[in-house]
Amino acid sequence: MSPLRKLFDFAAQYQIKSAIHGPEDISPVGMAAAIHLGLSIHNASAHPYEPSYLPLNRLQDGTIHDW
Repeated sequence: MSPLRKLFDFAAQYQIKSAIHGPEDISPVGMAAAIHLGLSIHNASAHPYEPSYLPLNRLQDGTIHDW
């Protein structure tokens, strides 16, 4: 997280808006870290939350198939 924070601070000098994002299916710790970093930078671009849909391919027996 520290190198990413340094990159965001460098981008802020040139008025470049930054945001961190990730898929919702990563670990809760990863999402918490992304939210924490997003809240700690002052040049984050404001975008409303839009729920995403991640399709799952299930076989007839209910197992998940790699798509």
